[in-house]
Amino acid sequence: MSPSPPSSPGAAAEQVERQLTTPIEQAVSGISGVQQITSQSRAGMSLVQIQFRLGLDGLLLANEVRNKVAPLTDTLPQAARAPVVAQQSLDAQPIMFLTVASDSHDALEISDTANRLLLPRIAALDGVAQATLLGERRYAIRIVLDPIRLASYGITIGDVRAAIVAQNADVPGGEIRTRTDRTDVVVEGALSTAAEFDRLVVRAEPGYLVRISDLGRAEVGPESLDNAIRFNGRDVVAVGIVPQSTANPLDIARLVKAELPALQAGLPGGFRLEIAFDSTIYIDASVHEVFETIAIAVALVLGVVVIFLGSLRSSAIALVTIPLSLLGTLGLMAAMDFSINTLTLMAVVLAIGLVVDDAIVEIENVQRHVDDGLDAFTASFLGSREIGFAVIATTLTLAAVFAPIGLVGGQIGMLFREFAFTLAGAVLISGFIARTLSPMMCARLIGARAEHGYARRVERATEALARAYARLLGWLLHRRWLVLLGVIAALYVGFSATSRLNFAFAPVEDQGYILFDIEARGTSTLDHLQDQIARVEAVLKTVPEATGVLTLLGSPKPSAANAYLLLKPWGERSRSATEIGDALKPLLAAIPGLRIDVLQVSPLGGGGSSRPIQLMITTTGSYDDLARTMDRLVTKARDLPSIADPASSLELDRPQLEVTLDRDGAGEQGVTATALGDTLQAALGGNPVSTFTNRGELYKVIIDLPPEWRGQVETINTLEIRGKSVDPLPLRDFVELHRTVGADTLEHTDGLRSATFTAAVAPGHQLAEAFQALMPLMGEVLQPGMKPVLAGDAAKASQESGSAGLVLLLALVFIFFMLSAQFESFRDPVIVLAIAPLAVAGAIFTLSETGGGLNIYSFIGFVTLIGLIAKHGILITEFANQLRDAGRDRTEAVIEAAETRLRPIIMTTIATVLGAVPLAIATGAGAGGRRELGWVIVGGMTFGTFVSLFVIPAVYTLISRKRRKVLVEPPSPDALLQQRLKDRPAS
Repeated sequence: MSPSPPSSPGAAAEQVERQLTTPIEQAVSGISGVQQITSQSRAGMSLVQIQFRLGLDGLLLANEVRNKVAPLTDTLPQAARAPVVAQQSLDAQPIMFLTVASDSHDALEISDTANRLLLPRIAALDGVAQATLLGERRYAIRIVLDPIRLASYGITIGDVRAAIVAQNADVPGGEIRTRTDRTDVVVEGALSTAAEFDRLVVRAEPGYLVRISDLGRAEVGPESLDNAIRFNGRDVVAVGIVPQSTANPLDIARLVKAELPALQAGLPGGFRLEIAFDSTIYIDASVHEVFETIAIAVALVLGVVVIFLGSLRSSAIALVTIPLSLLGTLGLMAAMDFSINTLTLMAVVLAIGLVVDDAIVEIENVQRHVDDGLDAFTASFLGSREIGFAVIATTLTLAAVFAPIGLVGGQIGMLFREFAFTLAGAVLISGFIARTLSPMMCARLIGARAEHGYARRVERATEALARAYARLLGWLLHRRWLVLLGVIAALYVGFSATSRLNFAFAPVEDQGYILFDIEARGTSTLDHLQDQIARVEAVLKTVPEATGVLTLLGSPKPSAANAYLLLKPWGERSRSATEIGDALKPLLAAIPGLRIDVLQVSPLGGGGSSRPIQLMITTTGSYDDLARTMDRLVTKARDLPSIADPASSLELDRPQLEVTLDRDGAGEQGVTATALGDTLQAALGGNPVSTFTNRGELYKVIIDLPPEWRGQVETINTLEIRGKSVDPLPLRDFVELHRTVGADTLEHTDGLRSATFTAAVAPGHQLAEAFQALMPLMGEVLQPGMKPVLAGDAAKASQESGSAGLVLLLALVFIFFMLSAQFESFRDPVIVLAIAPLAVAGAIFTLSETGGGLNIYSFIGFVTLIGLIAKHGILITEFANQLRDAGRDRTEAVIEAAETRLRPIIMTTIATVLGAVPLAIATGAGAGGRRELGWVIVGGMTFGTFVSLFVIPAVYTLISRKRRKVLVEPPSPDALLQQRLKDRPAS
C-alpha cells in the first residue's frame, strides 16, 4: 500500500525526503499490522510503501492510512501536490502489454487515442483491476518564454504566471431570474487552444497590449519526456493490464484476445494494436505440461500394478481407485472453491501414485490367504480385517501431515493450502475406497493363481527375495551396532550435502522471457538513455531464440530501463532462459556507461523481480557516512569469489546547483525566498501553472524556457524578479551559485535512512555461500548505528523459513499423536517415525546430485515425504504387534512381519516413485518447481524405503516392550446376548 507519490516539482531529493517523505512515514508508522515501511525520495517525487502482515483486511487498512495522511495536506509545502493513497497487492503487476503504434500519427495523437478509446474498454473487461498507459505523451500547452524578450518588456516569469492564472478561469456567472423563467449565465473564461494562449494579455501598456506571443510562444507539446516504450526498436505506447487479485489471469488473457479485433476496429485508420508481452503464456503452458505429466504418471502406475500383480483381474481392483479417487478429489476441490492450477494439479500427480497404495496392500493380503487355500469371500473378510488397522493408520497419517500446511499463515499457507488439502482429500477418498469397494471386488475377482503362470513366477521371485532379506535382517538384528553405524553415516552424508544446495524462496523458472534491469548514470536524459538502449537492443536481437524486445525506458526511475527479451516457445529452443541470460552477460557488460543485470522474476509472485542478493543497510547517521560505507562495502565485495557485480543504490554523484539567497539585500528590496523559489521553479522545473480542457479531458499548462536556455547555468543570471520597486530586479543581485553533488534517490527503511546493496552470485557458487562470505564483511565495514536488513528473495526465504520449521514440527507432532491414539502406545509412533530423518537425508542428497536446492517446493516435498515414508513403519509395526499378540517372540515377530510386508512395501514404493518420476524429469514451462518436488519424493522414498527395511526392525527390537500388554477384546454380540439371558430374573 502506498500513501504517495506526492510530488513537489523541481524539489531535490534531499528536500523531498525532508518535506514529504519523513512526515508521511511518521504519520503512518503507528498503524497496527505494519510489517515494513520503505520509501524512495527522488527529485520532485516521494514514494512510500507500507507492507502489512498477511491476512489483514486491506480495505480497512487503506482507509486508516488515508485518515492518517489526510491531515498532512495542510502542512506540506505549498507547491506539493496532495498524497494519493493506493491499495496495491504485491502481485499487482501487468500480466499483458498491448502496444499501440502508427506510422501516420505522432506520439501525442497515439497517446490521446489510446487513452480515450482503449483504456476505458480494457479496464471494463471482467477481472481487470487496472489498465495503465505506459510511454504516454499526454497533451499539454507549453508557454515557452524568451528571457531576452521578458527583460526588454520589463516582465517577469511571475507576471506571466499571474496573468495565466487570472485570465484562464472557468468561473460561474450565476443566473437571471424572472417570475416565470431562469437563464444561466455562462462566463467563457477558460482557454483551450495554443492560439488562444498566444493572444492572452500579460500587461496593458499605453497604446498596445503585451501578449504571450510577444514574449515567446504557446505550443502544444508533451507534458513529460521522462519515459518511453520501445517494441522491436520502434517507439510505441503500451497498455499494461493488471488483474484483480481474485481473477484468473488465463480468463483475462482469453477475453483480451477475443476482444482484440473489436478493439482494433474501434481505432482510427493507421493505428496498429498488438500483444507485445503475455505472461499468461507461461501459466497456460505450465498447466498443459502438468496435464501431460498426469497422463504419464497414470501410465507408469498402471504398468507397475499390472506387472507386479500379474493378473488383469487383480489389477482392475487397484486401478479402479485412480478414476474414482480423482473424481472424488475434483468434487472436493469444487466444494472447497479450489481452482485447477499448477499446484493443485501437482497434488493430483502425486495422488496418482498414492491412491493405489491402500488397494495394493488389500489385494496382496487377500491374495496371500487365497493362495493358502481359503476361498475368495472368506479371504477378503480375513485379509481386510488383518490389514484394516494399517490402511486406516496410513491414510490418516498421510492426511494429517498436510493439516499444518493448511493451517499455518504466511506465503506457505497461502500458496500451498490448496495443494495440501487436495492431496489430503485424495488420500482420504482412496482410503475409503480401499476399506469398502476394494474388499468387495477382491471377493468377486481374486482367485487362485495358476501354478506355472506369470503371476506365480513373479510371486516366487519376490518370495525368494523376501527369504534372502529375512536372513540378512536376522543377521543384522544380532549386530544392531552395524545398523547404527549405517544410520550415522547416512545422516552425515545426507545432511552434509546441504552445503551444496542453493537456498532460495522459489527455484528459478524459465518463464519464456528474460528481464533485464538497465541503469545509466543518474543524470541521464531520455534522449541519452534511448541512445544507450539502442545498443542494448542490438545485442538482444542477435539471440536466435528471441522473438521480440520490449523496453520500458524511465522505469523504475528516469535514468533506468527494463527490457524484456521475449523467447520462442519452450519446445522450439534447446537453451533455457537462464542459459541464454548467462551467455548475454559478457556481451552486455561490454557496453560502456550502463550497468545491466538479469533479474530473477519470482514464479510465485509477491513483489516483482530482483537481483539474487539484496541487503538494505540502515543507519541512524547521515547519508554522507552511509555513502562512504557503501562504497567500501562494494569495493571489498568485489574481492569475494562468490560475489559478482556488487552495487549500491546510494550514489552521491548527481550534480546540483545550490542557490543561496542574500537575505540582507533581498530584504531591502522586498524579495522573498518564496518568490525566488517560485521564479526558478516556473522557469526550470516545468511546473504546471494552470489547466485547459480539450475533448472532455483536462490537460496542463506549463511555463517553460527554450531548450538552449534550460541547458545553461547562466540562465539563472538572466532571470528577473519582482520586489518593492516598479521595475523588475535582476535575480543575480540576490543569489550566489555553488556547484555540488547530491543523491539521485534517497531511501528509508522503517523510518531510518538506508541504502540497498545488491549483487549477483558468481558462476559456480551458491547463494548461501555468497551470504556466508558477505556477512563477516558487514561486521568489518559497517559503522556503529548501521545494520543490515535482508531484502528481496532472500528476505522472503528467511521470513518463510520460520513458517517452514513450524509446519515441519507440527507435521511430526500431528503424526505422532495420531499414531499414538491408533496404536495406544507412545513407543510405536517413535518406531514408525524413526525413518523420517533418513528419508529426508536421502532427499537432500538427491537434490544436491540433481542440481536442486532448498526452497518452498522442496520443503513441501519433505513434509509429503514424512507422511509417505511413515506407511512402511506402520505396515511392519502393526503386523509385528499382531504376531506378538499371537505369542511370537519380539525378534521373530518383526522379522516375519518385515518379510511378509516386503512385497506390498516394494509395490507401493515403486508406484509412488513412478508417479513422481514425471515431476522429477519435467521440462518446459514451470519445470523448476516440479523437478524440486519430484526429486524429493523419488530420492527420499527410494533411499528411505531401502533403509526402512532394516532400521524399523532394529528400532522395534530396541525400544518396543519385551512383553506386549494383552488388550482386552470386547465380547462378541452372541456372548453378550447369552449373558443378558442368563442374568434375566426368572418369571
